[in-house]
Amino acid sequence: MARRRLINGALEGFLGNLVSRYSDLNGYWLLGFLATQRSSMEINLRRGIHHTDRDSPEGFFIELASRKFDEQLHKWRVPIAWVAGARLDVIWSKEVTGGFVGGMSREGYEATFAASVQTDLGRTLSRAKHVFVAPHNPHLESKSARAA
Repeated sequence: MARRRLINGALEGFLGNLVSRYSDLNGYWLLGFLATQRSSMEINLRRGIHHTDRDSPEGFFIELASRKFDEQLHKWRVPIAWVAGARLDVIWSKEVTGGFVGGMSREGYEATFAASVQTDLGRTLSRAKHVFVAPHNPHLESKSARAA
C-alpha cells in the first residue's frame, strides 16, 4: 500500500531536477537568467502552469517547475488527491559570493529552492536545495548541445 511519505521522494526528485543543468532556456542554464533579477518567488505548483508569460525567464521557470512537479508525482505514484496544496519558494541571497561554474571561478548568489506540500490529511512535508548561481553570461558559458 502506498504511503504519503512517498511525497518526500517526489519533492527531492522535483528539486534535484529543477536546479539541475538540464533545466535550460535556449541551451543555457535557466537559473543563470533568474540570477540577473534575483526576484524572490512564491509559486503555486498546482496552478503555475496555467497563467504564465512563457516568453520571460520567470514565466518559463514557473511553467517548468509546475510540469516537473507533476512529473515527479507521477513517477513516485503519488495520487493527486493526496496533494491539497503545493508551493515552491525561491529565495536569493543579497550578498555576492564566489563559486565555481563549469570549472571557472565566478561571482554569483546563493539561492534556496524550498518546496512544500500540504497533504489531504493536513500534514506539511518540505524539502529544500541550496545552490550557487552565477548570472547568465553567454561569453563565459557553453551552450548545451541539446539546444541545437
